[in-house]
Amino acid sequence: MNEVTITNPVLIDGLLYEINDNLKKRLIWLNAAFGKAYKLQTRINWNTFDVPHKLQETNYTYPAVHIAGEEYMSVLPNDNIGNFSFFHIYDPQTVATVSAMQNLSLTGALVFWIKYDTIYEDGELNTEVLKKEILNALTSMPLRKGGIKVTSVSERLESVYKEYNFEKYSQATLDKKYLMFPYCGLRFELTLKTRELC
Repeated sequence: MNEVTITNPVLIDGLLYEINDNLKKRLIWLNAAFGKAYKLQTRINWNTFDVPHKLQETNYTYPAVHIAGEEYMSVLPNDNIGNFSFFHIYDPQTVATVSAMQNLSLTGALVFWIKYDTIYEDGELNTEVLKKEILNALTSMPLRKGGIKVTSVSERLESVYKEYNFEKYSQATLDKKYLMFPYCGLRFELTLKTRELC
């Protein structure tokens, strides 16, 4: 799966591209490193699913990355992309202009969706080893366009996909195999800083 490229990315996009380039070099098992995810919405007719609640229709939100034109791709847990990552960027972003530089400070999260048996031959469930490998990659990368600081890590699925009504959606539509071993989600909360010439 090829990530979308932006010609001459600047500000946040430029920093995210640089982080992703570093991640792909350091985490050889990472098949796709996406930039910003967007919060998209669709409707589900819950009566078509065998679930305890019987609602007519409900809006649900899900994360998707821009592919091309008007096309977006869901980055909910799946087997189609391989091991992948994507960013949530929170509003607002703080802007400070100093001399000829525009400085942005912001918070966000980096989400990973991983299948253990594609990384470790023994298939052993060892989230801490994986977490340490990602933390090492994030905290030691040289960044020309800014800086990154990891502030917390989450591994429960309802925390990993917390911006979305994931729990309700997954009860009906998500293959239950993705909610257990050998699959794993990790979310790294971040503080990011970037700078560009005016």
